[in-house]
Amino acid sequence: MAVATRLEAQTAAAQQAAMVALATMSAHLSAVAHFIKQQAVAVVVAVLVAQVEAASVAQAVQQLVQQQQQTQAQVVAVL
Repeated sequence: MAVATRLEAQTAAAQQAAMVALATMSAHLSAVAHFIKQQAVAVVVAVLVAQVEAASVAQAVQQLVQQQQQTQAQVVAVL
């Protein structure tokens, strides 16, 4: 009888320890998932910023090309 009681107590303690371990692991996994989501958002924002910057650079280059063409046309007209 004492052996059975001791085994039941040990089993209950092992179950409790397993539940605590699972809860801890679940919390860690939730934290990791949250971190991954934050990183994904940061990557999306970085890509969007890069796209806006690229569009801005392309527009600036286009303006410079137009200005150069206008200047060349003016030089040709003077000559």
